Amino acid sequence: GDWEVIAGTVEVDAKRQLVHFISTERSPFERHLYKISLKDKEPASTKTCITCPEDPEEHAYYSASFSPKSGYYILNYEGPGIPNTIVKKVDDPSFRAVLQDNLDLRTLLKDYDLPKTHMRTVSSGGIEMTAMELVPADFDAKKKYPVLFHVYGGPGSQLVSYRFDLSWQTFVASQLGFIVVTVDGRGTGFQGRKYRVGVRGRLGELEVIDQVNAGRHWAQLEYVDEYRMAIWGWSYGGYMTTKVIEANDGVFTTGMAVAPVTDWRYYDSVYTERYMKTPKLNPQGYEQSAVNNMTGFRNAKYLLAHGTGDDNVHFQHTAVLVDKLTLEDIHNYRVQIYPDSNHAIRHHNANKNVYYLLTEYLIESFGGHEYKHIYNEMGGTFSGPLPRED
Repeated sequence: GDWEVIAGTVEVDAKRQLVHFISTERSPFERHLYKISLKDKEPASTKTCITCPEDPEEHAYYSASFSPKSGYYILNYEGPGIPNTIVKKVDDPSFRAVLQDNLDLRTLLKDYDLPKTHMRTVSSGGIEMTAMELVPADFDAKKKYPVLFHVYGGPGSQLVSYRFDLSWQTFVASQLGFIVVTVDGRGTGFQGRKYRVGVRGRLGELEVIDQVNAGRHWAQLEYVDEYRMAIWGWSYGGYMTTKVIEANDGVFTTGMAVAPVTDWRYYDSVYTERYMKTPKLNPQGYEQSAVNNMTGFRNAKYLLAHGTGDDNVHFQHTAVLVDKLTLEDIHNYRVQIYPDSNHAIRHHNANKNVYYLLTEYLIESFGGHEYKHIYNEMGGTFSGPLPRED
């Protein structure tokens, strides 16, 4: 259909003859609480949105959990503003008890100029994709900005939404002054079955095309430094980053992959075979979805980080890729291992260090202090390769 009921959110209240649920009816990038009365001969006609703002230009993202007898529910406002949590009563819409207003965070953030988020539309393969563009608070369209793409892209997933977020991407936009772009391409969720199922049997194909096409779109914008385009991701996002570099399309000059899948034959069979069938039934799909062509890695800078204790994406994925890079005499990449860290990379202070690594590698790949000096000297309008000394 045109919208989806979020799995696990349907609450049937037999006593009141009500059904509550969270859906994407208002927007794929929002979540709202709805109710339907089973007392009516046509229950669907009684559908009411409990949390939808009156202003169509106002956006919101909610989740809810109900009490055992369905008389009360905890309502979580998750964005785009600062989140809060309240208790509501089904029989009394005016009842409202605050559990968490995040006042301390609200007060703290008044002292900071946070990046601004814009929803954009970009085309790929004849379809329209929605993207989030995070720009510095002092963004000036007359300047030139490096761009970092943040990708996940796994089947049924979603990064682009109106949820509140403070993350490393926030830091990159606010402190480094770069633009951060997130695009949920084909294969991701909550935008209809057709959008989601096209990747079946060929993971890493359509998703990569969509990221590259989105990258081309941003590279052509007047305020973007097309010479400084990077992409990064973790887990499936690391796989996407690695496949984008393998694609060798010349759009992204830097890729940073954390704990990436590099060959689906080495991943969890329950997850993999859901989308790829078995290697016996789909040998060509497995071959094409693996990272096998090393040519693109000659033409971009590539960072690969992995924990040796990863019980989700096993360290084998990184070891196999490094072996392929070694066989092809590829040298412009860096590998960082984190001993005994699992998929989250948190053991022995590793999580803090992995983000330090990402930050330093990103800065250096764009030209480091020399680039920043020239950029400031030219009032933010510099774009292109760094000048070479004769």
